[in-house]
Amino acid sequence: YQTLLFHSQRNDFDAFKHVVESMPEGGSSLMTTSLKTLKKHLPRIENTFKYSFSNGPLEGTINKIKVIKRVAYGYRSFWNFKHRILVSFNLTQKSTPAIADRAA
Repeated sequence: YQTLLFHSQRNDFDAFKHVVESMPEGGSSLMTTSLKTLKKHLPRIENTFKYSFSNGPLEGTINKIKVIKRVAYGYRSFWNFKHRILVSFNLTQKSTPAIADRAA
């Protein structure tokens, strides 16, 4: 476990893969299950090491929309719901000019 953690923190996929494939399966049942799962998903794990993309921001956005929906108990109008989402993400433009623009 510690070796796998070390190689994942160093972002060294080749060493990580070598450890996963060379570990004996005679250990605990939990470690054996974990190794089988890691071997099964090695191509996807390799993509995680190669690319820095994450779906975390998207998951956060979806969660925020679900919270708005839950708190509202259903808006009567879809447009009200849509505008509430846009306001919470600051995606609407203000109708009045900014104070700095007024001074000019």
